[in-house]
Amino acid sequence: MISVVIPVLNASTHYFRQTLCSLRNQSCKDFEVLVVEDPCACSVAEIVAEINDPRFIFIRNARKLGFAEQLNIGIRRAKYELIARIDADDIAREDRLTKQLEAFQNNSEFVLAGSCLTMINESGDVIGNRKYPLCSEEIRRQAPISSPVAHPAVMFRRDAILRIGGYNGEFGVTADYDLWARLLTSGHSFINLSDNLTSYRIHENASKFSSLRATLSSTVKIKKRYFVNKYYWSFSAQFRLFIEKILLRLPPSLVYKIFLMFVKMSNHESLSKT
Repeated sequence: MISVVIPVLNASTHYFRQTLCSLRNQSCKDFEVLVVEDPCACSVAEIVAEINDPRFIFIRNARKLGFAEQLNIGIRRAKYELIARIDADDIAREDRLTKQLEAFQNNSEFVLAGSCLTMINESGDVIGNRKYPLCSEEIRRQAPISSPVAHPAVMFRRDAILRIGGYNGEFGVTADYDLWARLLTSGHSFINLSDNLTSYRIHENASKFSSLRATLSSTVKIKKRYFVNKYYWSFSAQFRLFIEKILLRLPPSLVYKIFLMFVKMSNHESLSKT
């Protein structure tokens, strides 16, 4: 009932094996996994073959198409209506697909179901938690401030994504934020589950951290296109945009350290509440 799409480019073989194992061990068994790889020096074809499971399908593009088009290819090739996302260095909790499938079965009006995240480091140690707004109205209010759903933890309806044109390659690794903006401003509804269904790995080689300036620049561009003075535009959204413009002027290594600092602060707050 579910197609899992993983775009890959020079993925860490160690992390990628963990990702595939977490999918193979899902309590929900009725799914397929489409690994869509752009040409690269370090292919994961052999790792997919090692799984020796017909549900795991490897697709290698003839030329480099980029993150957004890799996702679009996976979605178009998918045979199921529900599409789940995860990245090649993250880990899905064993009940992730089951929980999100139940969310869709219980809420037919939603086109997307996300979840909260457990943050892990290079060694797999927990370094924090990332919470997201849960109900549709909270998600709408959050969207102009920051991405209201975690891309590697989402499941969405295939037809809704295709009808709106899929991912836009103009925005690189922030193509997910652009997609959420188009869906929300078109009137679609989202939901986030309170469970931490995916472990999100923080490391300096991750795509969004290896191109921080481009990521921030695209984020600012998306906000100006869809949100500024238009959609739930609040003081908090204005202040966040101001901060992001400042961060664009800082060295990427410093921005990465600031991000880790906020992760640790968030983790301390969550621990103090338990």
